[in-house]
Amino acid sequence: MTQYFASRIKTISRKDCLSNLCGNWFIPFSAIFFLLTNIGLPAFKNLPVNSYYSFAPALLLIILAAAVCPPFSSVFARTSVKLKVISLADAVGICYCTWNVLKEKPYIFGGDTLLLRVIFMVLAIPFAFAVCLIFWERLAKILKDVISKAGADRTELFVYALLAVVFFAFATFCFLSSSAFYGEDYNVDIIYTSDSHKLLVNNAFIVFDHIENDFRQPLFGLFSAPFAGIPCLIGSVIPVIPMALFLDYAQILLILTGMFIISSDLELNKIQRIFFMLIGSSAFTVLVFSVMLEQYATAFFWLVLTLHLMVNKKKEAVAGSYAASGALLVSGALVPFILKPEKLGKSSILLWLKDMVLYGVDFCLLIIMAGRFHLIWNGFEILTHLMKFTGKSVGFKDRILQYINFAGGCFLAPESLAVQMEGGYNGWQLAEVTSVNWFGIVILALALAGFFVTRKSIVSKAAFGWMLLSVAVLVIAGWGISENGLFLYSLYFGWPFLVLIFNLIKAVGDKLKIKLFVPIASAALCVLMLVYNIPALIKIIEFAVNTFPV
Repeated sequence: MTQYFASRIKTISRKDCLSNLCGNWFIPFSAIFFLLTNIGLPAFKNLPVNSYYSFAPALLLIILAAAVCPPFSSVFARTSVKLKVISLADAVGICYCTWNVLKEKPYIFGGDTLLLRVIFMVLAIPFAFAVCLIFWERLAKILKDVISKAGADRTELFVYALLAVVFFAFATFCFLSSSAFYGEDYNVDIIYTSDSHKLLVNNAFIVFDHIENDFRQPLFGLFSAPFAGIPCLIGSVIPVIPMALFLDYAQILLILTGMFIISSDLELNKIQRIFFMLIGSSAFTVLVFSVMLEQYATAFFWLVLTLHLMVNKKKEAVAGSYAASGALLVSGALVPFILKPEKLGKSSILLWLKDMVLYGVDFCLLIIMAGRFHLIWNGFEILTHLMKFTGKSVGFKDRILQYINFAGGCFLAPESLAVQMEGGYNGWQLAEVTSVNWFGIVILALALAGFFVTRKSIVSKAAFGWMLLSVAVLVIAGWGISENGLFLYSLYFGWPFLVLIFNLIKAVGDKLKIKLFVPIASAALCVLMLVYNIPALIKIIEFAVNTFPV
């Protein structure tokens, strides 16, 4: 972005700048109202941060972009009617869902000024529409290329559609039977250590300055909103059904799409891809995340999409990394590998370091453009506050035991139970880990074996690297260890186990030259997981329905 702006500023004439600004005049004008309705909430709990001062630098960067970028009319002209309709509905949903948030902005909306709130919402829509249209144009092309690369036909896609319908039906039953999955009044982590209720209050999936969109996920709202706008709009016009259910539908689609993206890079045939999806869908992680609203589902999608772009050596990998890192800062671990030089040498390393610095500047500019400058300005205080989630008080042996339990829990339900939480509520949490989870040992051993036999594969290398990162974050740094809540990270950090184990199954089948080995082994694994996981899932649902009935 920095290089693009710099090159454009050097080459573009003042006349062209004025022409572009005239053609794009509505973007900065509408951005004024969008930013004022989307920023201004506290940057982080217990920190007295007023983020309204982030407005001015954000608007200045948006004006600069409107001046140096070609007129938006060119984007509008080349996009299909379908994308325009989707983007408009998305924009309306995004802006409409700031309605309740506006009441918490006393500096602008003193009292319940209905007319002023309506004006701000309506005038914010053009900016949201422009951003959504550019977003969907790029993403639709990438996803179309993914399907084309995989060679998926209509029959295969129909199978995945049926899989989505099954998850939709399951989620619908759960959400209509219990408020445990979306209750905004419960100030506790009911299902494991998920923050579902906190995310839904003021809608973290859309509002940039939401209390949960902090230093860890600075641009989550920006890269989540296009997926949440339409579900929120539908939920708004059907008040008898919780809006959270429609957000959960979107989360299910992101998870399934993410798994399909992974399968497209494994060089599988149609049957093998289907079984890969079935194994993933039978794993306890995916079963729980199909009803547990969390930011990690969106982060998982952007992570695997960026990895796909890296594997296919596409220039879009850098752009994808902005979304991945913005949705969850840990995904920034990909950036050094995206920018790495093809050949080693002093000049190459210096160029790599320069690119890394420019990337950091670009990422900070994007944060500022999204009206989140206060996160940078108050970064040290926020980071200090977040350190309490590390596992300083937990011994290294116990960290290892929790990680082994985490590995097993990605596939088979870990031991869990109802416990008394703060505020008098009961929650469903992981049991204390006091011994070795031998199934977790098996999972780790199979994953390592899978990497060993397929270590030349780029995807295997990426999966193994992400395993090592999970050890660094969860064991060495101890993130989530003190809460005994590693299951929360099972979707984001657990997919490498699935990839490496499936690669092992495929490699064994190829070695034995048995065509049906992958389907048979995969079916057996699916049956094993479902037989074990469904009763565990029923216990969670029974707890939710009995403790938090609708």
